[in-house]
Amino acid sequence: MKLLAFVCSSLLSFSLMAGELIDKTIDVPSNNKIYIENDQGEIILKGWDKQQMQVSGTLDDRADGYIFRNKKGGRTEFIVEMPNHYSRKDGKGSKLTIFVPKTHFINIESVNADMDIAELSAGIVLDTVNGDIDIQDVTGRINLDTVNGDIKSHNLNGQIRIETVNGDIRDTNSQGSMRVEAVNGDLTSDTKSKDIRIESVNGDVEINADMIKDFEITTVGGEVEVTMQALSRGANIQAETVNGDILFKLPRDLSADVEIAAHAGGKIRNGLSKDKPKKAKYGPSSSLEFQLKDGDVEIEIDTVNGRIELKYN
Repeated sequence: MKLLAFVCSSLLSFSLMAGELIDKTIDVPSNNKIYIENDQGEIILKGWDKQQMQVSGTLDDRADGYIFRNKKGGRTEFIVEMPNHYSRKDGKGSKLTIFVPKTHFINIESVNADMDIAELSAGIVLDTVNGDIDIQDVTGRINLDTVNGDIKSHNLNGQIRIETVNGDIRDTNSQGSMRVEAVNGDLTSDTKSKDIRIESVNGDVEINADMIKDFEITTVGGEVEVTMQALSRGANIQAETVNGDILFKLPRDLSADVEIAAHAGGKIRNGLSKDKPKKAKYGPSSSLEFQLKDGDVEIEIDTVNGRIELKYN
């Protein structure tokens, strides 16, 4: 019995020599969520059809060891154990390749690690500080969060939420709903998402959308260019900016009620109709309201000092 207890405990926590190789596989219960923690380095994570989780690569040369186990409560975890106090400026970090059952939800936490993620069908939450994220072919609830890293995404489908402070975001072929929060980074997206909400401070935004039902963007100083190939009947389009410029390129069969307000010197350029902005009796503000066809779509745009331009594709 003592020998059995020793063998079982050895599967849970491993002490390693500096920079030692790892190549371990465990079976994953069908309902488990998967949790991965690695402070620094690189992670390549891919889904596969096996009901197993495999970890291979090299551990951080400062690591005390690692934990790789199934826990009660429906959790499978892999954790690189680091000392309580160590310098993140030293060492190369862990370089890991991880295969997981593609139908399991994944949660990854890191500090300075780059991530390469692919082929998951049950969603992911990914949180890092300085690392870049490259993710593709993932469906479900998708939360991506980094401070200084860039995010590159392709073929995401589901409830998508992306946050970055100083990194750029480049998205292609996304579907479902998309929420993006960025401070200083630029956003470029070629998307099939019908429901889009963007908050940006200083970064530029360029969106090419196939079909829009709900679109909302708020920005302070960034430049915004949005191309909408088609709009659903009853679509709602809202935009607010302080100093940034906004250009909307809209479909030629547009049927919409349009309201634009510029409060303190902002400029309005209307390329959709012959309607002209009206200057306020007092102060520098101006506004423009008009209807195209039956007004099936609502478009509201508000700016302080920015330039607003509407034109057809």
